[in-house]
Amino acid sequence: MVTNTSAGIQTDICVLDFVKAFDKLGHRRLIEKLRCYEVDGDTNRWIQGFLSNRKQRVVVEGTAPKELDVSSGIQQGSILGPCFFLFYINDIAEELSSTVRLFADDTMIYMAVKNDNNAAILQKDLDLLCDWEAKWRMEFHPNKCEILSITRKKYPVVYPYQIHSQQLKCSNCAKYLGVRISNNMRWSKHNDMVSGKVNSKLGFIKRSINISSQTIKEQAYKTLVRPVLEYSQTSGIHTLKQG
Repeated sequence: MVTNTSAGIQTDICVLDFVKAFDKLGHRRLIEKLRCYEVDGDTNRWIQGFLSNRKQRVVVEGTAPKELDVSSGIQQGSILGPCFFLFYINDIAEELSSTVRLFADDTMIYMAVKNDNNAAILQKDLDLLCDWEAKWRMEFHPNKCEILSITRKKYPVVYPYQIHSQQLKCSNCAKYLGVRISNNMRWSKHNDMVSGKVNSKLGFIKRSINISSQTIKEQAYKTLVRPVLEYSQTSGIHTLKQG
């Protein structure tokens, strides 16, 4: 399979970050969107019941103010939370020319960029995303959004991408879904991150499990260390400490 990188084509990626993504999701607007996806009838009424009649208050030094109705936000940590969020933002890509990747509140858009005209199309998509967020009362955080230009060209296309009239920072490496993506598509930085996490967990096991039971040590390794090594596994992790 020929990739953009192997074909010598630059790919510009914008890794997007929502401001308080799960807290801003409006209940009424979510119900409207669910009806558009034909989630109606008893199921829709059950979801309305699940979201409604929620109240909150903050107790400060024993003083409890009046409870306020919660008209937005979904419970993080629940099984339904990410599903509701995906229903809510599922139409985010309808008018975009770029390719979009969505996983809960982790969002990125990207496009092959051969010249400034291609970059201008990507910027137009960012403008459309700003229109979408205004319509649905979501918000992107420009300071946490990043541009990653994947290319091995000596003179890549450089474009001042913006959100809310604020220029986005260009990075050599960006993190998406727990994977560090480098602009040269090499895995050294991701492997360094994984090695650091694994060595830290191995040190914790060594300090905390001061017993001779090999079975318990193996359980600790399989629970704490192995998942880190196997998630998005890549070759070239050579910096693990011995012992």
